[in-house]
Amino acid sequence: MPSTLHNGLAGLKKPANATLGFGAVLAISGENSPRREGLLQAANVSEIDLTILKQPRWTDKDVSDFRDPDESSISKGSILAWLAHRHALSWFVEQTSLETVLILEDDVDFDARLRSTQIPLAAATFRSIFQDYDVDDRYYYGDPSRWDLLYLGHCGDYWKPVSQGIGVGHHLPRDLAGVPHAIFEDPTVLPRYYMHPYTASLLTAFGVPDRRRLAHASKFPLCTFGYAVTRPAAKRILDELALPHEPKAGEDGPRAFDVAILHGCNSGGLHCWTLTPELFHHMEGDSLIANADPALASQIYRPPVDAAGLDQVMARNETSNIGCGFWNKELWWGDDHGRLEWLRDMARSGECWKETGLRG
Repeated sequence: MPSTLHNGLAGLKKPANATLGFGAVLAISGENSPRREGLLQAANVSEIDLTILKQPRWTDKDVSDFRDPDESSISKGSILAWLAHRHALSWFVEQTSLETVLILEDDVDFDARLRSTQIPLAAATFRSIFQDYDVDDRYYYGDPSRWDLLYLGHCGDYWKPVSQGIGVGHHLPRDLAGVPHAIFEDPTVLPRYYMHPYTASLLTAFGVPDRRRLAHASKFPLCTFGYAVTRPAAKRILDELALPHEPKAGEDGPRAFDVAILHGCNSGGLHCWTLTPELFHHMEGDSLIANADPALASQIYRPPVDAAGLDQVMARNETSNIGCGFWNKELWWGDDHGRLEWLRDMARSGECWKETGLRG
């Protein structure tokens, strides 16, 4: 497919529905997760119909059964995350009335304008890519037979491992030209100087204009903060790509759930697409997964991508690549329903009414 500069604003007709154009929005959240309150505050302001599954009480036996008894390199936290994602996918497969689902981890942040502006623009672009222009049809993102997985939340799709270099000096416009993609306007996209440095450098290297978002066939997507999946793809992930056990010593295979999905996109036959910059990003703070590992709980651990953006997060008082988010609690409403309605009016208007932070 040739590259296109798609005027996404032309496809913006009305806000997305309460499940963001999918059959359901499913949140993975443990019973005592310190992140759940913030996610619920954000979902209420954005008027998103969020389904939070009751997680099984994973035991030490569940963890030991997952691990290779001879040689294991997977942390307890990674195993718990893997099991939780499988539980969510299994629930989806059992709901025969649903064709698609958006799965979120509960430690994600997103823009208050997600439903009013960002999702409609992204969905219009994906319909264009999939050549499905019947916007009144049942498929908001295009017929799900034309895609398997949409990476709407991630920690970067950098075409190759981060260790090999990112952006200017490492990528060229021809790298983007070689994959199906579309570039579209989105007024909520941050100026380049406020983006995560890796994202900014990648888009600059590709020659993507400012205030644009990029939808493209996935190349090397990292993290599964927020991904949409179809029913056939969910079955393949459960049955073939992310089995409930660690590969045995000496066998090739992923050691994390998100890596299993990446392999499925790269060589496992899944048709995956990525949105850059992403709409959902992991936010700073405590988490059950980190606390599951004493080695991680005893120190402040950040993956390399989060560490690279930390100074900017603190300076902007916003989550990486998010312009009007909920992490700093400025848009929380507590139990004040009058404030909730005021915040909902803001979100519906497609504007951001914040007094603090650098939004661009």
